[in-house]
Order: sequence, then structure tokens, then C-alpha cells
Amino acid sequence: MDWIKVLEIVAGAGVLLSILKWLFLSSYRLSLRKKNFGEFSTETDTLINFCKAFEQDPSSKSEIQLQNAFNQFLGYSKYHYSIFFEKFKSLWNFKDKFADLKYSGFLITQKVENNKAKLYYRFKESTLKRGEMISIFIIGLGSILYILLITFELFALNILITKGYFTQSSYNQVKLYALLAFVLCYAAAALLGSKFGVALSLKDTFDIQEKS
Repeated sequence: MDWIKVLEIVAGAGVLLSILKWLFLSSYRLSLRKKNFGEFSTETDTLINFCKAFEQDPSSKSEIQLQNAFNQFLGYSKYHYSIFFEKFKSLWNFKDKFADLKYSGFLITQKVENNKAKLYYRFKESTLKRGEMISIFIIGLGSILYILLITFELFALNILITKGYFTQSSYNQVKLYALLAFVLCYAAAALLGSKFGVALSLKDTFDIQEKS
């Protein structure tokens, strides 16, 4: 198997997808499909009625019933229901925001006291912002270097080999290691950068607090 060709395809696809992402998408999101709208609407109405019943008569529902109701609605049990009790009724894109919270979850933690939960960043906000900027820089620099590599191979590689500066085999070996490092760094920057950005975008939505 020609690993250089494989890595070239992976690297090229990564550059292209990243460019398209930064041009056309604000973040990675989990979108609802049309066929799920009816089911989602029914689930939402059920949960709203459940919460209204609790607000009118708190003794009618126990804490575990509320938690189970939100677990079923979200299909997820990591977070305390109090985080979403008011939010899900006021956010028109609540499911998308919750999907973002799951996506960036390792950067966010919760603390529960007296049946009330608060979300906190695991790191300082300045650290998250710095990580996002570094990721963007790596992606931008990597894209430029990849374009320069293609340009070099098209216009200069054969000339330099002909003049004896290096052989094709030695160039291929260096290129293999360089492409491998490029793919790993590029993938890590794209993944972590998007998670940093999404986590920061949720600060006001879920009242996420600075790390104490």
C-alpha cells in the first residue's frame, strides 16, 4: 500500500473540509431531521405539561420523576434537570444547544447543591480562548503549507531531483513522515478547536461559570 498517497488524500480532504467548515458553518451541530419533528413536538408538549403540573403543585412530582422526565426527553442522564428546567422552554433551538453541550462536555463540569446545579468550565476562559486561537492558527498554517507543498511538487520537485539535490526515494521518505505529522496535528487542531469554540459559545446560554 502506498501510504504517501493515502496520507495525501486524507490531508487534502482535511484541508478542504476545514475550509468549507469555516466558510459555511458556525459550529458543529446535531440537526433534527424532518421526519423527527412530529415525534419531537409530542415529546416537547409532554415535558412542558409535566413541568407545568410541577409548578402548579410541587408536591405532585418528586425530584427523581423530574430527573427521569428530562433524561427521557434528552436521551442523556449526565446533567441535573435544574440546568434545563427553564431553558428548554425559552430556547427555540434547545436541542441544538444541548447537542453542543454534549459535544463540548469534557470541557464543562457541573456542581449540584441542594438539588440545584451549576455548570463550570474545567479551565479558565482565557485558556479556552487561547486554545481555540492556537487551533485556528494551526489549521490556517497547515492549509497554507499543504498548498505550498502541492505548488512545490508541480513546479520545482522534478527540477531539483534532476539537478541532484536529492533523490525521489529520499524525498518520499521525508514526505511520508511530514504528512503523517500534518494529518495528526491537523485533525487534533480541528477537533479541539471546534470543541473550545462551542464550549465558549454556550457561556450565556447555560450560565456557565468561570473555573473557581
